[in-house]
Amino acid sequence: KLIAAKMFKILAHLRSFVDCHHSTQQAQMSRIEASLSVLESILKGGQPFSSTRLHAIKVAIYSCYEEQEGGPAIDLDRLQEIYEELDTFSNIDDVINDGCNCSFLFFHTALCAPLVRHIYRSTDHSDLARIQSIFSAFSDASHGILRASTYLERIYSASIQIDKFRHFFLGEVVQREIICPVVADIENTLRHRIHAKNIPEMSSLNPHNHSISVFTKFIEAPPLHFCGTAFSMKATIEKNLVASLYNSSTVGLRDTNSHTEMAVLANSYGLTIVDSILPARTADQGVDLIHINKQFEEFISSYNYNMNQQVFMERSTMKGGRYINTVGIETVSASLSRHGFGIISATVDRAHHFISKTLKIFLSTISNEILISSISKEMRWFEDQQQNEKCAYPYDRALAFWHDISSVQSTENDLSLLDESKILITRIGNALGLLRLLRSGEMYFVRHSRKYQAAIPTECGNSLKSKNISKLQPLFEAIQRKEPKPEGIHIFPHAFQSFREMLPISENIEYLGSLYILYPALSLSWLDSTLRGKGMLRKKIKTSEGFFSDDGFPLGNAFLFQALGLTKKIDGLNWPQSFRKQFAHDKLGILERSLRKEGTQELNGEKDNVDDNNEVTRLQLAAKQLELKRQEMELLQFSLHAAIIMFDDAAE
Repeated sequence: KLIAAKMFKILAHLRSFVDCHHSTQQAQMSRIEASLSVLESILKGGQPFSSTRLHAIKVAIYSCYEEQEGGPAIDLDRLQEIYEELDTFSNIDDVINDGCNCSFLFFHTALCAPLVRHIYRSTDHSDLARIQSIFSAFSDASHGILRASTYLERIYSASIQIDKFRHFFLGEVVQREIICPVVADIENTLRHRIHAKNIPEMSSLNPHNHSISVFTKFIEAPPLHFCGTAFSMKATIEKNLVASLYNSSTVGLRDTNSHTEMAVLANSYGLTIVDSILPARTADQGVDLIHINKQFEEFISSYNYNMNQQVFMERSTMKGGRYINTVGIETVSASLSRHGFGIISATVDRAHHFISKTLKIFLSTISNEILISSISKEMRWFEDQQQNEKCAYPYDRALAFWHDISSVQSTENDLSLLDESKILITRIGNALGLLRLLRSGEMYFVRHSRKYQAAIPTECGNSLKSKNISKLQPLFEAIQRKEPKPEGIHIFPHAFQSFREMLPISENIEYLGSLYILYPALSLSWLDSTLRGKGMLRKKIKTSEGFFSDDGFPLGNAFLFQALGLTKKIDGLNWPQSFRKQFAHDKLGILERSLRKEGTQELNGEKDNVDDNNEVTRLQLAAKQLELKRQEMELLQFSLHAAIIMFDDAAE
């Protein structure tokens, strides 16, 4: 109104002139009077100055200036300045919005983490009041830049870019820089206070150094608004703290009582922690993931893996036990339903750590100079045979090579280096088999959980009216969003990456490319131990050497061949052709000897001769033993190639 009064003051002389000369210059004065009437009605009106009214004021001013010939002079420049002031103040909201618009921060997201981190580390409570300003500044992009493309708005029903930006800021930056540190500090403080109460030797926290005011400023903060969403720090802290206590309880149920006391103590901080309702103790229902996680190395050493059925079987019963324990897909699924998904990540980490540790021992074992020399010698011989187009690695050569390197003893135990390498490879394969079993158990658990969720809408639809179903639809969508998903699908690539990172960077790395020449001797050693183990099961007095399956060996070899890129070279050995040819030759020799012995008995008429009958029986047993060897070697080759195919994607 003050600016309009200034404009009236300048046009007052023109109004007086029009009133005095209206009778003499009626036509001209009528046009000026009409323009002045428009100006007066707009400037004196109570309506806001919209763009249309401002345009009408401007037209009326220029009309008065053009029609006032012979009248008082009008300071048009001054009127223009007053008009610009009026335009500015009438659009003061847009001017302020344009001046304070921080949409450019969308292209500088690297500033998010330092700004949010400063708020967490600051001890001044006034900084927390400024966090909403930071949220609002980064939210400006959702009003302009992220909605600038009408094409995207037309294609996508939801604002995908806004959702991505919201997830980045709240789900990554704020979660990493504020929520996770606050939850960790609160959990450590609660645990220390509970342990100080229960353990006399433990000193309590100094309240001056560990004040709860550091946490309460985040817990008592009002909901923060970001991109049209209300973000509650208290609710997010409670959710993460509940998840952390629950995962800790699943790993160690003996700590459940302590976690319950921590949840009660958290009420003093203003937090509401939901009880995990986990039992303090469990009944003995066999081996589960908790036992495996606590005694991982013992489990890998005392259990054998069956790749076809995906089951681990105990080598020998515990002292005083009558049955052997098994761990299969159903066992993993039952452990997940009992302890939750938190145990999976802990077991996977233990498996990867064990694989890395065992690989280091394996690389140290095969770096023996005598073993490297024997491998190099055998490698040169085989390369010469390949040049002469004799590509199949002979069975008798592998047998002689096995006996030669079996005499090289390990310095740490009484085993030979070959047997120790075989054991290490088998343990690596068992650990990889456990990772595969965990993945299958996760998928089995999720698949059986889905059938209950899929049945909810159908059952409700048969019993409720359609109008009530629409009210329950948000509930169904929430259940589907909370559907458990397997997390350990891509678990093998990490093992390959760890192995490649630990390869020694030296000149001795070349011998690793010749390890495939050691496989025939290793397979013969594995065949010997497998036949002894399966034969022990048929004896009345069983020892720890008896076992049913040992697929950790082909799984470990497949892992090494894929990691070192030796799959084509192992195929170039044509080892299956060699042992098949040798077994066929031995079987033919046994058959000829058996027929010759039976023919001799018929000619001499000595069918009841005890020595001859014993000889025939021995030949029959030898034939059965040879057939068992052939079957085990065939099974080994099939398992090896199946494992290589399984590792194809992971090795890339």
